Amino acid sequence: MPKGFASSANSFSIIFLDALTALFKHIETIDEQMSDDNLRERTLVFIKDKVFPLKAELLKPPEQMERHITDLIKKSLQDVTGGEFKTFMDFLRSLSIFGDKAPQERVQELIEIIAGQADLDAQFNVSDGDHIDRLIACLFMAIPFFERGASNSKFLNYLNKHIFPVFDEAPNATNSLCGYKIVTGQPSDRLGEDFSENYKEFTERLTCVEELARATIKKLTQGMVEHNKAFAAAKSDEEKEKIKAQKQNTTTGLRTCNNILSMAQPLHAKTPSFIGDKKINLSWKELVKSTAPTTAASTGIKRSAGAINGSSSSGPKKGRGGGSMQNQLVDRAFQGLSYGGRFSRGRGRGRGFRGRGRGRGYH
Repeated sequence: MPKGFASSANSFSIIFLDALTALFKHIETIDEQMSDDNLRERTLVFIKDKVFPLKAELLKPPEQMERHITDLIKKSLQDVTGGEFKTFMDFLRSLSIFGDKAPQERVQELIEIIAGQADLDAQFNVSDGDHIDRLIACLFMAIPFFERGASNSKFLNYLNKHIFPVFDEAPNATNSLCGYKIVTGQPSDRLGEDFSENYKEFTERLTCVEELARATIKKLTQGMVEHNKAFAAAKSDEEKEKIKAQKQNTTTGLRTCNNILSMAQPLHAKTPSFIGDKKINLSWKELVKSTAPTTAASTGIKRSAGAINGSSSSGPKKGRGGGSMQNQLVDRAFQGLSYGGRFSRGRGRGRGFRGRGRGRGYH
């Protein structure tokens, strides 16, 4: 390449870099007194329609320029709508430094950007619909990067610590179930069909899950032994605290695997019965120690329903053998699984980004 041409190309890159930086200044500004919404939105449209499509011609040398524009986009994410954030993420995904052959640390960088937008450092408020929608949208956006090997620990920890314990308190959490009823037999439009192959495949998959759970239990048990040895050999309080945290994580993993085995076992039966099974202990909750047996329990007399819930009813509580109406309906729904029963697919409602003003709207 002639020296003059190379010098011109280098000068063009510097000019374009300065122009791009100046454009993003209008997007980064979050001071309401200094910002102009119309100018900001026009700038976004210009970058989206005129700059992004020409990145192959304009971003040269590629790695240096792509890194610079990535840094500019990161600074601009302090005050964006859901649609704007999606636009920026789509553009970042199209850059060669984040392409299919990008190293894992680059993919993890995208996850960190999404995690920052999901407000994973904020205390979860079950009545904050905006935060819930934003979290769901960011989770869906992050899934492709998890598949490429990025760590999902931040999202998983947030779900375990903040979401699952209060999941039943989420507003309108069960509204989508209104109007549904339990199917107590084989659907009339599927009578006579042979589902034996489906059931065979299901049991094979179930067995595979059980084998993986058992292998994990074995590994975690061995790990617990090593943690105990390390704890005994630890000298400083800092080391002991670190080992305690590792032991707690191992304990949670063991509970989870045991729950998987407990729930999978009844599914091998033609008519599974596990609703209300006391053997299932939620892995994220501490076990509640059982109290001393009462006199009535020691003599074999069942306590009345009134004694349990404080009501005036004196009727005896039915044992599990008789089965409550809920258990009977669920058990009947599973009957005939090997002879034609089927699992229905959930009908979810998609969620899209919809900006609301200058805030980060995710409705």
